[in-house]
Amino acid sequence: MRENGRDRFSSTSVSAARPRLSRALGVVIAVGVSTGACSLALKTKSAQCESDADCVALGTEFAGKACREGLCVDAAAPGWSAIVDACPVPASAVISSEQAAYHSGTIPLNGLADDIQNCYKLTGFDGPDGILAVEIAAGEKVYLEAELVALPGAATPPVDLGVYTMSACDPATCFARVERCPAGKAESQVLRPDIGGTYYWGFDTKAYDEALHQPTVKVTVVYPRCGDGALDPGESCDDGNSSGGDGCSPDCLAELAMNGGVIPVEREPNNYYEVANSVLFEPGSTTIDIKGFLGGGCDLDFFEFDVPAGGFARVTMLGQDGQDCPASTPPFSLEFDDPTGTAELGSATIPADTGGTNYCPQFDETSFPVSTLPGGRYIVELKPFQKGDHPIFPYLLRIQILDPGAGTGGQ
Repeated sequence: MRENGRDRFSSTSVSAARPRLSRALGVVIAVGVSTGACSLALKTKSAQCESDADCVALGTEFAGKACREGLCVDAAAPGWSAIVDACPVPASAVISSEQAAYHSGTIPLNGLADDIQNCYKLTGFDGPDGILAVEIAAGEKVYLEAELVALPGAATPPVDLGVYTMSACDPATCFARVERCPAGKAESQVLRPDIGGTYYWGFDTKAYDEALHQPTVKVTVVYPRCGDGALDPGESCDDGNSSGGDGCSPDCLAELAMNGGVIPVEREPNNYYEVANSVLFEPGSTTIDIKGFLGGGCDLDFFEFDVPAGGFARVTMLGQDGQDCPASTPPFSLEFDDPTGTAELGSATIPADTGGTNYCPQFDETSFPVSTLPGGRYIVELKPFQKGDHPIFPYLLRIQILDPGAGTGGQ
């Protein structure tokens, strides 16, 4: 599995065409948002470097550029014009899918102030932060990532990033945040709002020694185009059609099913509920096993499936061989969420804590505060309890749909 479940891009395009990897050439294309009557999709070039002399040696195309954290960028420019230090965001800087499918740019962190300390559940981030505005239509999906840029051959600056989303340019309107990865790692979100409009996405940092580190953050915004046959960030598959039941759903979610009795394996990326693996039960079957791997610095696994009205789901995490997890198993969290992935409906227990022998979590009909569930699609979230790097743990997830009326609601 790829760390963080992400594909890395070292170039961007201002059209719907997919970017070509250009790291070998040392070239990065950044999309700048213009002002006035200028085009909204200006291209500016940068190149990898170790010193200002490297930028000079590249010739007239890079005249006036300086080396900042491994990239030749405009020496006098504060960074990508779509990123602002604080609210408000100028209307000319708002990003949209009409301008381009891919947007990316860099900005030095040390030039930004600490304007936001707390946003939703993102707390303790008292270092430099930045904001950009993103136009999203109702039901449209957008992938956003903040990544630290390292000098060639050097370690990534040990800066801890967090990202968050606001419905208005005001931290009081924060409604989502991500801070799963260790210091030096990228953080990302996938958004798919029910209500269209302008959303404000920010990145923040925990305090670091600004005299010792001069990090640059690279921000990438991608509007995935489901159904075009190209795998974008924010998609777990794209088979070029809008049909379901063929391994890839109409929403470009990987479908997992027991084909010929073969146990399916989770497919990355499924680190967000918007890209959860879609679980399909065979006709007449109410049980499915799924093999998966959880570990690394940032990995989470999401699965979605349908529950009939009045029914319940019993979900059990087991060891790779389908046996009970041993006492040495690291602590994992298993959550059962509503269809939006934002409200936890049931909390898992560790059977070994109540006399059982399984040290992995399980939730069942006794885990819910209600006696019945409305029929519909629900989300299972599996993650390590603690933030940081973890050894990869192979597991088997058993999902059982209980008949309507079987649930007790813990009563």
